Amino acid sequence: MPPPAAARAAGGSSESIREEESFIRLGHYAGRSMLSKDSAKKTAAEIPALEQIVGILTAKAPEGGGSHQANFDFLLEANRLCTQARTFLQWSYVQAFSMPPHSGVLALFSDQQSYLEGTVERLQEKVQVEALRSLLKESGMFGGGGGAVGVKKTCTIGAATTPDPKTAASASAPPPEQLLRVKLERLRMDVITQCSAVSSFMKQIAESVREGTTLTGR
Repeated sequence: MPPPAAARAAGGSSESIREEESFIRLGHYAGRSMLSKDSAKKTAAEIPALEQIVGILTAKAPEGGGSHQANFDFLLEANRLCTQARTFLQWSYVQAFSMPPHSGVLALFSDQQSYLEGTVERLQEKVQVEALRSLLKESGMFGGGGGAVGVKKTCTIGAATTPDPKTAASASAPPPEQLLRVKLERLRMDVITQCSAVSSFMKQIAESVREGTTLTGR
C-alpha cells in the first residue's frame, strides 16, 4: 500500500516539499511495519489453542484418530505461514521506504504487498481459533451445539399422534459425522490453496526486493 501524497504548501520550496513527502512516507511505512509486527505476534499466540483443536480433531473427528494426526496439522502449518508472512511484510515496508518514490519499481512492489496482505487475511480467517471452535461446536465436539440426533418426537393433537415434521426432516439429513467430514475436507483444500498463494506472493516480493536493490544501488 503506497503512502498518501504530501500536501504541497503554496510557495513552499522544492526541498521543503521533498522533506515533507519523506516525513509522510516514513510515518506511513513505519506504521504499516508495526501493524504487521503486532499481527505476527497475535497470530503466533494462537498456536496453543490450535494445538488443542488439532488434538480434539485427531481424537474424535471422522477418520482422525491416532496415525491420522497429520490430516489436521495443516491448521498449525497455515498459522505458522501466516506468522511468517506477517513478519515478512513487516520488513518489506522497511525496504519499500528505501525505494525511489513515484517509481515503477515501488508501484509494483506496493501492489504485491497489497496482494500478500489480502491473501494472508483470507487464510487467517479460515484458521482462526474462534472460527474453528464454531465448527466444532456445530458438530457437538467442543461444548454446546450438536444435540441429540435421531430422537423420536411426536405431536399430539387430540387423541391422534403424528410424527414431528422436524424429526422427519432430520431423519433424511446426512449424519453429523458426514457433514463434518465434508466441511473439514473443504477447509483443507481452501487452506492449501491460500497457503500456496501466500508463498507465491512472498517469493514475488523477495524477487522485487532484489530487483529494487539492483536498480537503486542500496
